[in-house]
Amino acid sequence: MRRAVPDGDGVKWPQAEHRVRPDFIQAQTGEMQGAAGICVSLLRLYLVETGRPELILRLPDEVFIPL
Repeated sequence: MRRAVPDGDGVKWPQAEHRVRPDFIQAQTGEMQGAAGICVSLLRLYLVETGRPELILRLPDEVFIPL
């Protein structure tokens, strides 16, 4: 919490994602960032491996690649 950066009504945690340029630090948002993205990926993998890929929620801006 002490490394949080105030941002509007909340906070953010900037990170150096690009190791080639460690000084380039930014806070990214999106489904595939951090714990949310890991969780979504694991849930999708679980649904595919248990034979239920039709239950995967697709977002409007997601590219659909048929299995």
